[in-house]
Amino acid sequence: MRLTAYSSRASRTSGFTLVELLVVIAIIGILVALLLPAVQAAREAARRSQCINQIKQLSLAIHNHHDVRKELPPSRINDGQATWLWLILPQIEEQAHFDRWDFKQGCFYDLPEQVRLHELPNIVCPSQFHESPFAAVAPGDTHAHSETTYEGVITDYSPSAISTCVSLTSSSTENAKRADGAIVPGDFDRTNGNFPRTIERYWSRTSLSKITDGTSKTFMVGHGSKDEAESKHAFGGDVEPGLRSGELAPFSKSPDEGGFGGPHPGVVLMGMADGQVRPVRLDIDPAVVDRMVTRAGDDLYQEDQPANGSCAPVISNPF
Repeated sequence: MRLTAYSSRASRTSGFTLVELLVVIAIIGILVALLLPAVQAAREAARRSQCINQIKQLSLAIHNHHDVRKELPPSRINDGQATWLWLILPQIEEQAHFDRWDFKQGCFYDLPEQVRLHELPNIVCPSQFHESPFAAVAPGDTHAHSETTYEGVITDYSPSAISTCVSLTSSSTENAKRADGAIVPGDFDRTNGNFPRTIERYWSRTSLSKITDGTSKTFMVGHGSKDEAESKHAFGGDVEPGLRSGELAPFSKSPDEGGFGGPHPGVVLMGMADGQVRPVRLDIDPAVVDRMVTRAGDDLYQEDQPANGSCAPVISNPF
């Protein structure tokens, strides 16, 4: 009898009560709530590091382009013509794709669709979400085209072309001549007119030797906002890829604003003309940004101090 009673007690199974189960679930929920921000922060840190590396690689490609041509790439050659990003394709191991566009044969809209839509993984920020990797842009040149809009691949990165100390005019050609940044609109052989469908020869207006303010002190290429990226093509220059920034065009603090900006909390990632990449605070004095844009304004600044005056000295003869 005793053996039977012992066996009965031993065969009983233990379990959680409903209260204990609810307590465990609550504890797990609290732990998840505590850990989730840390996990998200770690993921953002990884994405930010990747973005920094992408800007770094583009900056190095610009320097390699300079080594070959002895000039910085223009932000664009002309309306409907190649942008800075297309011109440095050979320096980012995309020579075969670069060779698909013969400037003597046509403009961006004459290219096959598979060329215009060719995606590159390192020209889009991993933290910036886009509904589509392509943007539809209406041709802005004076030529006849079969479509009202053309799709082309986008990029989250843009060159720094002009400060807001420069007074803009209604002439894009005149504005290009006034541009005081590191990478500005280029010039070309005008045998076929001011807005040619084909280009025989092009050249840049800037080089590293013209950045007399110091390459470590001057913006070269940086992170653009979501709206900025989705408003233009990465390779076709009908919309000027070079950005204006400074007191009259502060950094974007919303994805719906244009200009330099982005999804990285509190900062804009900017590549300097010496190739280094730095986070620049969103709340920096915009007049200091004007000074960081200019390549030859002989303008001193400190990032953590207000600017001395409302604008940087204007370069009277930038070229």
